[in-house]
Amino acid sequence: EFMQGHQQFSRKLYNNILETCGLPALKSGHTSPACDSLLGEMHTQIGGYYEYSLYDDCTYNNAFALERHGAEPGYARWRLAQRAAKPSHESGRREARTAVGGGLNDYPCGTDEALSLWTARAEVRKALHVPADANFFNADNGNGFTYVVIEPNLMPFYLDVAAGKWAHKGLRVLVYNGDTDPSINPLAAQNWTEALGLAEVEEWRPWTLDQCRRMGGYVTRYAGGLDFLTIRGSGHMVPTYKPEAARVFMSTWIAGKNYPQYNSSCTKPTDSFHPPA
Repeated sequence: EFMQGHQQFSRKLYNNILETCGLPALKSGHTSPACDSLLGEMHTQIGGYYEYSLYDDCTYNNAFALERHGAEPGYARWRLAQRAAKPSHESGRREARTAVGGGLNDYPCGTDEALSLWTARAEVRKALHVPADANFFNADNGNGFTYVVIEPNLMPFYLDVAAGKWAHKGLRVLVYNGDTDPSINPLAAQNWTEALGLAEVEEWRPWTLDQCRRMGGYVTRYAGGLDFLTIRGSGHMVPTYKPEAARVFMSTWIAGKNYPQYNSSCTKPTDSFHPPA
């Protein structure tokens, strides 16, 4: 649904998948060989993408990108340290790589490599009180990372916080999601939030960065102080992809204020609007 909504494969194939597989099988994962064949065709049509940000254009500079930029999720391949020191076959010099380039969301490419180089500096390690010989690495679901699930379903806990035995504590919950994140996509997050069964106190609406027309995303608010919010154009790491939007919605939520409204008749934001500091 996420990939079709973003027009990443044909409508014809999408309809064939629904007809052949059926929604119950797609949701449960118990698919037939015919269905699996169509899903394989779907992955072929989609081609490559960064699993944490669909429209990211830093193809060769993502720390958590798959070594083969295909559609299937997998373990991260982080080999910056080796690549940085690897000599070129032609000249014996260090490999030349593009350090900064234009990402689709106006953030620079190459920041993962910059981070690794920064943390390798002796003065940085001293300032951070990190041993000079410590090995810094950037990993995501790497080999040897073993997770033991002790609470398979957290929905009862969040219900207790919003409307059950912890409700008297007055705790507030914010579930937010970049709307171009293929890994934990907003459709799944929205379905999870809706499935809690809490009453809506504010229906889905746009929120802005300036209380005018500069869109930040969308928000739905539920009884018990639980909010579901999306960030337009952001991938998984929201502060990386949309730092200004992250500042606005997070500071607004922390302050317990209403997210800035969209005003279709507004032509220019006024100086009177300032997000909570």
